[in-house]
Amino acid sequence: MQTLKRSILVLLTLTFALVATGCGPSAEEVYFNNLNTAVTEYNDAMNEVAAQFEGRDASILTDQDWKDVTFAALDRLDAAGQVLASTPADQVPEKWVNLDNILVQVSEQTTVFTTTMKDALDAGDGDAMIASLDELQVVITLMQQAGDEINKVAP
Repeated sequence: MQTLKRSILVLLTLTFALVATGCGPSAEEVYFNNLNTAVTEYNDAMNEVAAQFEGRDASILTDQDWKDVTFAALDRLDAAGQVLASTPADQVPEKWVNLDNILVQVSEQTTVFTTTMKDALDAGDGDAMIASLDELQVVITLMQQAGDEINKVAP
């Protein structure tokens, strides 16, 4: 869960950076307004997933109601990740192409994480759940890269 909390912090930092750098040419404003909305939803979805695991132990794997709510939270996170990668390439301002490419990777890796976590939950496999957190670590690393890219390119 520490990993989830760290990722939420990175997402919040990214959100604040996006808001702070959202003043620029019209194409950049549109891009950042859309991206800010997407990052906020992603952050909210990540918080929802984190809340599902907060203070839980392996016995929760037998609780079908908990699983149903957790699957819904993971589906929301996956959908939010897809939105991060939804800007058509021709609408990404040139100086933010690298950021957009990183967000596409975040989207792809989020799908890997949510899929492996749902498979682990479905199988009731606590070890596989823990292993799926490796996929989450990749997401966290990519979000840190996104923050670095904003800091590098932002005026």
